[in-house]
Amino acid sequence: MKENAVNFLETDSDLSEFDHVIRALRELRVPQALPEAELHRMVLERLDAEKIAYRNEAVLGPRRRIDILTDNGVGIELKIGRPDRKKLHRQLESYAASEKVRFLVVVIQKSVALSSVIGGKPCETVVLNKLWGIAL
Repeated sequence: MKENAVNFLETDSDLSEFDHVIRALRELRVPQALPEAELHRMVLERLDAEKIAYRNEAVLGPRRRIDILTDNGVGIELKIGRPDRKKLHRQLESYAASEKVRFLVVVIQKSVALSSVIGGKPCETVVLNKLWGIAL
């Protein structure tokens, strides 16, 4: 059964905010060798530059803390390397279960196949190696 996120997009402004975050993150240009803490700092700088309000290390519930949550409900998870797809999917499903999260964005160093909808929430992946212009 295919998940459907259409009902989650309440207004055009909801989608506009989601798109604004995606566009900001796709402008990232980061070195190939990068600790996750440095990637985190660079993402926060991009959000600040775009005047996107957020909470860093946002608590979504017991033992659930997403890297960044914008004030409009875009949850951003950052990953270096190529994480295990199943483990990442479970983690994102846990985040999607929160009413605080309306959209999910994964900023990842190396491509991992993820669904465009996870837990009923739209999910977009920003793959850093694609932004470098090379396939790793």
